[in-house]
Amino acid sequence: MKKIILSFVIALSIATTSCKKSFFDVNTDPNNPTSTTPDLRLPPILFNMHNRYGGAGTRTAMITQQYGSPAVSTTNYYKLQNWEWANNVDINSWQGWYSYIYVNINKLYGEAEAAGAMQYAGVGKLLEAFGWSWISDLYGEVIYKDALSATTLTPAFDNIETVYPELFTKIDEGIKILQTAAPSTTYPLSKGDYIYNGDVNLWIKFGYALKARLLNHLVKKSNYDASTILSLITQSYQSNNEDTEIKTFTESTVSGEWNVLYENSYSATASNGNSSIRYGKLLLSYLSNTYTGGSGIEDPRMSLMVNKIPSGSLAGQYSKAVDLDSVTTTPTTADINYRNPVGSYFNKKNSRFAYISYAELKFIEAEAAFRSGDKGHALTAYKAGIKAHMDKMGIATTTSDAFLNSAAVAQTSDAITLSNIMMQKYIVMYQNPEAWTDMRKCDYCLNSSGDYDQVAGVYKDFKKPKFVHVNFSGAKDWIRRFQTAYIERDYNTANVTAIGGYDASYTAQPVWWDIKN
Repeated sequence: MKKIILSFVIALSIATTSCKKSFFDVNTDPNNPTSTTPDLRLPPILFNMHNRYGGAGTRTAMITQQYGSPAVSTTNYYKLQNWEWANNVDINSWQGWYSYIYVNINKLYGEAEAAGAMQYAGVGKLLEAFGWSWISDLYGEVIYKDALSATTLTPAFDNIETVYPELFTKIDEGIKILQTAAPSTTYPLSKGDYIYNGDVNLWIKFGYALKARLLNHLVKKSNYDASTILSLITQSYQSNNEDTEIKTFTESTVSGEWNVLYENSYSATASNGNSSIRYGKLLLSYLSNTYTGGSGIEDPRMSLMVNKIPSGSLAGQYSKAVDLDSVTTTPTTADINYRNPVGSYFNKKNSRFAYISYAELKFIEAEAAFRSGDKGHALTAYKAGIKAHMDKMGIATTTSDAFLNSAAVAQTSDAITLSNIMMQKYIVMYQNPEAWTDMRKCDYCLNSSGDYDQVAGVYKDFKKPKFVHVNFSGAKDWIRRFQTAYIERDYNTANVTAIGGYDASYTAQPVWWDIKN
C-alpha cells in the first residue's frame, strides 16, 4: 500500500501540472516528474476509486439505514440520516472522481499507447465506465461532455440519460482491448494492477459484471432486458475469488494503508470509534430477522458483522441500533450500548471492499430471473447469493446450510418474492452505494401508488426518519438523489439553476433510470 500512496502523490502532481514552459521551469524538481508510465498511473487510480467509492458507501449507508448517527444535530452524518445535506457530504464523490480519478484515467490512455502497454488502456476504459456510473447514479446530473475542457469554466450539466449509452460503449471498448492487446514486456499489467495482478480475463469478467449491473438498473424502462443480463452473468464471475477488490490491505499502523470501511468508521480521537457512526436498526432487523413478518431466526452473519456490548448490564448482547422511526431522539455518543462497527468483519484494517462481487452478481441474476417470470431460476440464484456471501465470510458449510434450509429463507419457487431477494441483497451490499440504487429502483417500501405499504413494499420496515428534513414533508416525498456538489452551487450557478439544483424539491426528484417509461 505504500507504493500505492507514493504513486498517488506522483500522479496527483502530474494531474495538476499544466503550465507552459517559462523561466520558472529552470529548476526542475526530480521528485515531481511531468510524465510517467502506465504502471505508475494505475495504482493511484485504483486507490482513489476504492477510497471515494467506499466513502460514497458510508454516506449512502446513512440513507439506507444500514448506519445511524448519535443525536448530535450539528454533525453531517446526523443530518444526512434525516435527509439533510452538508457540503462535505455532497462533495466527496464529486471531487474524488473529477480531481483525482477521471483526470488520471484520461492520462492513462496516452501513456499506455506510448508505452505499448494497451492492456492498461483496456482496464482504464472499464474503470472509467464504473466511475461515471457511480457518479451518475448518485447525482443524476453530471458534467460529462465538458469535463476535461480547459476553457469552459462554468460547464453545463448532462442528464445521465445521455451518459448511460456511453458507459456501455466504454465497457465494450475496454473488453475488446483486453481481448486483443498484446501484453507488454516492459510494463506488464501485473506491475500496476493491485486487483487482479494482471489477469486480463478477470478484468474482462469485471466488464461483463458491470454491464449486467447497469442494465439491471433499468427495471423501470420499457426496454429492460432480463435475458441479456442473464447472458452477461454467464460470462462473468464464477466464484468469490474473482471479486473486483483490492486484496493488499494490512494491519499496518499507518492510516491510509487500511480498508476504506475501516477508515470511514474509525476516529483516533473518539474512544468508541467515529462519533458519528452506529448501526442502523434496519440492518440489524434484517440480520436478526426481526423485521415485521420476519422469522426471528438469527442470520449467522450477524455475529461477524455486528459488535457486542462490552460492559454494563447489557454486556455480551449485540449492539443496540439507531431507530430512526423512534419518537425519541437517537442515542448520545457516550452510550456504550450503541456500538461503532470498527473491528467487525467488514470494518477491519485489512478487510476487503468489493466494487462488484460474485455474491452481488448472483442477486442480480435472481432479480433478473424473477422479473422474467422464471422463479425457479430466481430461487436458485437467490440461495447461491446468500451462500456465496457466507462462504466469503468463512462461515462453516453446516451453519450456512442450516440457515439456507430454515424459515428465514424462501424455500420454493412459489414462495419467493422480490422482497426476499432484495432484502438479502441489502445485507450483501453492506456500505456499498449500490444498496441505495437498489432501494430507489424498487421504491423503498412503497406500493405502486407511491404510498408506504408494509405488504406490497419491497424493503420491509424502511420508513422515513422521524425527524426527516422539511423538504421531504410530503407523504410521497422520498430521497432520490444527492444534492449538487457545493462547488458547483457556489461557482456554477447558472447551470445549477438550469437543472433546478437550488429547488427545495431537487433531491426528491428521481434520476433518469428511476422514472418509469
